[in-house]
Amino acid sequence: MTQKQPAGLPLLPYERWYATSMLARQQGHQTRFVLRMQQNYGPEGLVLRAAATINQGLSSMFCLVAIGLMIASGGRGPLDLTGYLLLALTCCLGTLCFARARQAKTAGRAFRGGRPFLTARAATLETKDVDAGP
Repeated sequence: MTQKQPAGLPLLPYERWYATSMLARQQGHQTRFVLRMQQNYGPEGLVLRAAATINQGLSSMFCLVAIGLMIASGGRGPLDLTGYLLLALTCCLGTLCFARARQAKTAGRAFRGGRPFLTARAATLETKDVDAGP
């Protein structure tokens, strides 16, 4: 059950892997949240949101490891240098996360056309209006 990557999206290998696994998991587990995400972002936007998510997770993890290494090293030696290098990598991944999130937002706008962004509150109100009848 593999999801094809939308054409025209250059993703890094780990982003492609995570996006494929996340989309496959979403296909088997359709909740209201997943359906709302699909309506708001479309297929390309979902792939880009997954790429932003994995970049954010890696950036946070590397930041915590870097801080731990810098504290453990006492400000000297190769552990301190490794900590600073991981912080530099954290900044790069954070920038990439921001870029992917912006791309997802743009893809979502293109997918929705003129429709507004569907929020959880708006979805609940629409459901209540439909259930209430005329």
